[in-house]
Amino acid sequence: MDKPKLIKADKEGFVEVLGFKLFYRIFGEQNKKGVLLCLHGGPGATHDYLSPLADLTSFGYKVVMYDQLVEDRKCLVTPLISQ
Repeated sequence: MDKPKLIKADKEGFVEVLGFKLFYRIFGEQNKKGVLLCLHGGPGATHDYLSPLADLTSFGYKVVMYDQLVEDRKCLVTPLISQ
């Protein structure tokens, strides 16, 4: 079975909201199709299981994923794209 192709994020980082850091990834460009905001199952989890939705960029959507209220993302998951 072939491994799924992973799409590299166009932008990723942290944004501070009310004193908490939220990790985010953005795939694709803004366009007339719109933006898909991916919401995952809750604090303490990550958006990694939603990563296949990044494929929607090939249909013209901008895809935004974020992790809810995680203090240190590095201790929760391995990077989506290995260098």
